[in-house]
Amino acid sequence: MDVFDRLKAILLVYAQDSDMEIGPDSDLVGDVGLNSFDIAQIVFDIEQEFDIPFIVDIDFRSLRAMSSLTARVEELLAQKGA
Repeated sequence: MDVFDRLKAILLVYAQDSDMEIGPDSDLVGDVGLNSFDIAQIVFDIEQEFDIPFIVDIDFRSLRAMSSLTARVEELLAQKGA
C-alpha cells in the first residue's frame, strides 16, 4: 500500500462519511469534515503508522489538501531514510 492509500485509510476512520471518496484534491476540513479533535488524533495515527515526527502547528495547518499531506509525509519519510 502506498503513502496515499495508507493516509486515506487513516482519514476514513475520522471522516463524516466513512464511504466517501478521498482524492488528491480533497480538502481535509471542508470535504472530509475533520475537526480539531480529529486532526489531533490523525496526527498521532500518522506518527504511529509511518514512525515519523509530525509537527502539528507547522505541518498540518498548511496541509489542507490530501495531495499536500501526502507530499509532506513522503518528504518526512525521505528525510528519515525510509
